[in-house]
Amino acid sequence: MGFIDESGLARIPDFYTLSGTVPVSPVTPWLGVGATISVDGYGDWYVGPIIPAIGLPSALQGSLVAGWKDRWAVPSQSELEKLLSQWSLHGGGGYIVGGEESWTPGAGFATGVGIFSPGGGAQASYSWELHQRKNCPPKGGAK
Repeated sequence: MGFIDESGLARIPDFYTLSGTVPVSPVTPWLGVGATISVDGYGDWYVGPIIPAIGLPSALQGSLVAGWKDRWAVPSQSELEKLLSQWSLHGGGGYIVGGEESWTPGAGFATGVGIFSPGGGAQASYSWELHQRKNCPPKGGAK
């Protein structure tokens, strides 16, 4: 810790997200619902439902992702709160290892890489902030 890369090329993840979905019916195995939980680099937690999820070969999917807001500089605590605590759209997949891209209206895009169940899909989610640490130092230590 204590390292800050001003260029943003070698920064630690801005957040981590665990998500899972299950099919809503055996008749529509590609359509599902689920839940997501995230923690950002400032120690703030977010949780919410995934409604709906579309997955191939099935909506039975899960992932553990390290994510970065799509920008060079380290995002502030309030920027990550805007990114992780409202409606967002996600798409991605993989086979053990994979990637995803997310879009949050008004907050921008984020890219993630991590561990994925085999398959691909798209989903919409809404998250609420569970806990916020106040007056946190920048990720990676103080300047």
